[in-house]
Formats: sequence, C-alpha cells, structure tokens
Amino acid sequence: MDNKLWKMRRIKLTAWIAFLLPFAAVGADRVQVDPQNDAKIEVKLVENEGLCGATGPSTSFTGYAAEKSDYYEQPSFVKDYFRNLVEHFPTNNCGNCGYTAVAMLLCYYDTYWSGKVIPDKFNSGPSYLDTLKDIKYSSPGVKDYAAPIYFDENVKKPDENATAKEIHDYNCYLVDEVYGPYLDKMRKGDLIKTNLISFLYDLALGNNKTKTVLWDFGINQPTTETYPIMITDLLNLYFNELGMNGLLKAVRMNYKDIRGPRGYLDPATQKAFLRNRAKRIILEGQPIIYRGDLVTDNGFYDDSQSYINGNGHMAIAYDYDREKDYIVGHIGWKGREEYSKVSFDEAFGDFTDFIYIDVDPDLEFDHGNSRFWAEGNYALACDLNSHLHADEEHRAKVNYGDPEYHALQCICGDVEYEEHFFDELASMNAQYHAHRCKCGATDG
Repeated sequence: MDNKLWKMRRIKLTAWIAFLLPFAAVGADRVQVDPQNDAKIEVKLVENEGLCGATGPSTSFTGYAAEKSDYYEQPSFVKDYFRNLVEHFPTNNCGNCGYTAVAMLLCYYDTYWSGKVIPDKFNSGPSYLDTLKDIKYSSPGVKDYAAPIYFDENVKKPDENATAKEIHDYNCYLVDEVYGPYLDKMRKGDLIKTNLISFLYDLALGNNKTKTVLWDFGINQPTTETYPIMITDLLNLYFNELGMNGLLKAVRMNYKDIRGPRGYLDPATQKAFLRNRAKRIILEGQPIIYRGDLVTDNGFYDDSQSYINGNGHMAIAYDYDREKDYIVGHIGWKGREEYSKVSFDEAFGDFTDFIYIDVDPDLEFDHGNSRFWAEGNYALACDLNSHLHADEEHRAKVNYGDPEYHALQCICGDVEYEEHFFDELASMNAQYHAHRCKCGATDG
C-alpha cells in the first residue's frame, strides 16, 4: 500500500477485523494477557482519497522484545507496593531513618523495573499471592538484620545550655558505648554482603570505589542520623558503585531553592510550592523520600512557620488523597500495618526537602525479575492486576519482518501495531543509503 495515502502515522486496527486477532499473544508463559486490553488498530485515511479499507499487518508478532521499552511510572502498583511493604525492609531502630528510606526506595525500583537496582544477594524471597488479582500481600524487598542498640538510662543527653566539654564527653559515650558496638555488629562477618543497610553504612563510611567519605563516624558524627544532602549523595554513590550512575540519579529539592519572579519568597510560601511539586511527582506514580519534622508534644511553629522541637525524619511518600488533600506515605517503621499508610500532613509538622530518582528512559526492563509467586508460577510486578499498560511512546518498537508495520510492546507483553515511519537516513554502504524507521526497518 502506498504510504503517501496515509495522513496519520499512528495506525490502529478496529475490533471488527477478526482475522487479525488475537495480536496480544506472547512467548513467555508468565505473561498474563487481559482480553479487555487487547490492542486495537484503527485505520486513518486521507480524506477524499476513495480508499475503503486496509490489510493491516500481514502477520502478528508473537514473541517478547520489550526489554528496550522506555521507563515509565506505575501509579497503581506503587500504591499497592508500599501499602503492602510491611516486612521486607530494614528496621529503623537507632535514628537510621535516612538509610531505611534509601533501601525502601531502591526496593521499589528493583521490584518494578530492574532486578539490577539491588543485587540479588540482598533480596528477600518472592511474595506469595493466591491469584494475580490479589491486592493484599507482603511486598518483596530485602532481607533484614538489625543489631540491637543499647543506651544507658543514667547518661543524660546534654541540653541547650551544655558546655563544650559536656557535649564532647557525651559524644565520646555515643561512639564508645552505643553506636560503635552497634556498627561492629552490623558490619560483622558477611553482613556487608547479605544485608543492604550494612552495605549502605559501609559505602557512607568510605568503603567505595572512589573512597568518598559521607559519614565520618567519630566525635563529630557519633550517630546514624543523616540529612537530605548526604542521603542524595549516598544514593548517587550507590548507583556509581553498581555501574548505574548514567541510568539512575538522585535529585534533591529543598524549599529554600524555590524562588519567585522577583527572587524572594517567604518560607511558608516556599514550603507550599515544595509541597505542590512533590504532589505532582507523586500523582504521576513516582515515590519520593520525604523529609520534615514529626509532630511532638512540645513542638511549635515560629514566626516563619518553621516547626520547632520536632523530630527530624525521612520516609517514603507514594500517594495523594485528593478528597482530604493529604500526602500519604510509609512512615518507615515495622510492627503495625497502619505504618505503611500514614497521612504525612498530620504526622509531620514541617516539610523541608524531598528526594526522587531520575530514571533514564534507556534503563532496560528486566524480564527475568520474578519477585512474585502466584497460581503455580513465578510472576513479575507487571503481571499483577495493578499493572497499567504503557502508552505508545514508552513501548518497545519491534521490527519483526512485516513490510508495513512494526509491533509496539508493553513490558507485560501486550502488543499494538504501528505503520513504519521512515524518517531517518541509514547508511547501507559507501554509495547508498536508505530511509530507516525507529524500529530498525529500512525502506530501499
């Protein structure tokens, strides 16, 4: 068929072309295809050309080649994942909420898109479901070993009027008797090779390819407490350690970085803008590390609406309740299911920073990353009922030999079809070139 007769590059086939169905067949046994989501291809013709039909693809694509799909967010699965993450994540028992939040964020991307985000040696076993339609399960994540940590009740923390010597002596106590013994246990034996948070501690302490020290444990930094800049650097150090620094990047946003048209904005307005930016990202389906101050009994707001005497905390925000105007998140604690679905607008008195992961579209999807077990088979996150198909821009374009069409495949295996569009020049040899489609097919 002459391509000049087509006005629209996008070609879809209507359901009444019965002999072309089913197009959604795939080669992998684990991929589940919902017949209600079968792709339709609708013919778009130039007006007044007198054409009355089209043949469509001469054959259907029946394999799997979606590893090259562009990364896209999954706004339904992300909610199910964090709401059900009640077991397989690190224990926050010593003010190590920043490290815990890092691990939880990595767990999501490792489960959803690529098993290379977290080495398998750290991972928990698969999550067991009765059926792929289950929405309640224990989300897969990482194995957890949490060494106990002990404080002497007779040693009081210095107050705001303490002398420099009192602060120094207390920090020595923390290093020698509290966090030092804790770190020794967390890094003992093979734990750095099997326990993700132990590995993160080790990276921050300088045991990495670049010998970068983010945590100078000692008198000046005697605890596992963190701050947003450090956590951002830790994530990027981690990606570099795994050889993924060109594909994954941690980005931090602080309310002080937000400026108005004339430069200055008051802190309350800056924080309102920060919340709106966080909300937009979350609504797209992207989880973030949320940093603020938890409400305390003696907390209060100063004149700039900063929360004073709060408890600094980092946790994962992953949902937004439109009706109540709440940002919803996982507070990062174990022990009660309610911890995985908390209104952050009620739990936090303040919101100062958030961190998200910028994922390069070229990060390959891992089709072998089976983190679930259901109905007698291993399954991927995209096999679950919460999966939303990718749009055409985020599907793999597969040249399978049809002279006029290529397949558009979602990571779950769902297939649509699109006419070749030869808009690139490809060198064939020293004398000739051809026009090439983005799927790799050439014309001429």
